[in-house]
Amino acid sequence: MHKVLSQLGFESLISNRNKGLDSKLNEHGEGLSGGQLQRLALARVLLSPAPLVLLDEPTASLDTVSRQYVLAALTALKPQCILVISSHDADVLALADEQLQFASKESD
Repeated sequence: MHKVLSQLGFESLISNRNKGLDSKLNEHGEGLSGGQLQRLALARVLLSPAPLVLLDEPTASLDTVSRQYVLAALTALKPQCILVISSHDADVLALADEQLQFASKESD
């Protein structure tokens, strides 16, 4: 768990909380930013191996540093499972072995 949390940039957050990993978060992750919540969700994926992982815009709304943590984690996750990712991010798309592109249907 420490390795995964460190991989996603949570070292300082863990050390700054009074109880470290024993710190409690409420149901909605109060006290964490949106980017931290996204990275925490990805940490759960990394800690619970699954043969198939579906992600929708995993780098959306992230700052540059958080985005780099997520890209590195996805790169490490890729050999372990099948990743199906919906994204507009060129760096996320560069991870793909195959890409499907869908054009939105224009209304008449």
